[in-house]
Amino acid sequence: MSQFLYWPYDEVSFEKTDSGAIVKTPWLTAKLNLSEQDQLLASKIADKYKGQALGPEDIPLLNQLLQGLSHLPFCYILPTQKFAKDHHALIDKTLIDLELKDFMITLVGNTIGGTHSGSPWQDQVLQGMSRKSWDWDIDAALSFAKIGEKIHPESFFSIARRFHLLDVIDNRTTDDSFSEIQKLQGTDAFRQAAALMVRQNHYITQQCHKSLSEALKTAMSAASDVEEFIQEENGHDLILGTALKSIVDDPDSLDVSPVAKAVMQVLAAAGRRNFLGFAMIVDCFERSTYEDKDPLAKLLQDGGLDRAGRFVNRHKEINDAGEHENVACSLLQHMAPVDADYAREALRMTELANLLINSLAASALELWKRGR
Repeated sequence: MSQFLYWPYDEVSFEKTDSGAIVKTPWLTAKLNLSEQDQLLASKIADKYKGQALGPEDIPLLNQLLQGLSHLPFCYILPTQKFAKDHHALIDKTLIDLELKDFMITLVGNTIGGTHSGSPWQDQVLQGMSRKSWDWDIDAALSFAKIGEKIHPESFFSIARRFHLLDVIDNRTTDDSFSEIQKLQGTDAFRQAAALMVRQNHYITQQCHKSLSEALKTAMSAASDVEEFIQEENGHDLILGTALKSIVDDPDSLDVSPVAKAVMQVLAAAGRRNFLGFAMIVDCFERSTYEDKDPLAKLLQDGGLDRAGRFVNRHKEINDAGEHENVACSLLQHMAPVDADYAREALRMTELANLLINSLAASALELWKRGR
C-alpha cells in the first residue's frame, strides 16, 4: 500500500515520546520507534497537533512518519490519480434511494424467507439493530474520495473502514449481550447461550465459500485474489465446529438467527452486483476488534468453557497471521475510479452489513431467550 498518500483519521492523536511517538485512536494504539532525524520531524507534527494546525503542506512529513502503520486503520487514503483497467459500473438504480429496511428487503429478496417465531424475518432482524435508519455521511464520503468526476475506490474504502470502526466502538448491543450472558456463568443456561453465540459465527464460516464465490462474477482482474482468499477461508468452520462440539453434541442442531443468514446474503448480493461494496464488507468481517484476545473467546474461557474459547481465539490468530485485515483493500488494486452512484450503493451495502454484524450477539441472546 506504499503507493498511497495518507491523512490521519479525525480521531487520531499524535504524541511525541523520548524515543518515538504514540499514535492513538479509540480502537487502536501504536508506538513508533523513530530515528533521531524522524524524532525531530515527529516533534514538529506533535506541535502542530497541539495547535490544530496540520495542513496539506504536512502530507509528505506525515507519510514519512506513518508509513510503517499503513497496514493499520489510522488514516484515510487520499484520492490520487489512478490508472487501472477494470471499469465497474452500476447494474441499475433500484437500491440507490431506498431507506434501510426496504434496501435490505430488496437486496436480500426471498433468500431467507418465511417467519421466525411468528414474525417476518426482516422484523426480527431490524429489532436487534442499534439503529433502523442510515447514519453514515455518504455525501461527505463521496466529496472526500472524489477525483475528477469519479470516486477513488481505495480512498472511499478507507472512509468506510473508519465508519465501521466507529460503529464498533459505539455498539452497545454486543457489550450488553455479553454482559447478560456473563451473569449466567456456572449454570447450564450459560452453556446454552454461549453455544448459540458460537453457532452464529460457525454458520457464517460454513457459508463463507458460497457467499464469497459470488464475487467471482464481478471481480474481473481480481478474480485470482478472490479465489486465494476463499481458499484461505476454507476449513475455518471446522475450527469453530470443534469449539462448538466441546459445548454441545450436535452443533448443526442449534438455531441460526435471521441476522446471521441475512448478513451472508448481503455479502453474496454485494459480490454479485458491486465489487467495491463486497470488498468493504469483507473488511468489516475481517477486523472489528484489535484486542489481544477475541472477546467471545474471553467470555467462554471466563465462564469455564476453556476448550471452546481456545478454538475461537485460534480462529482469530489464523486470520491475524494471514493479515486478513489487509485483504479487502488489496482486492481493489485493479479497480478504476467509479461513478458516484456505484460508490453510494457500495457504502449502503457496507453500512447494512456492519449493522448486521454488530447485532449478531444480540440475535444469539434472543434465540436463547425464546428457547427457555
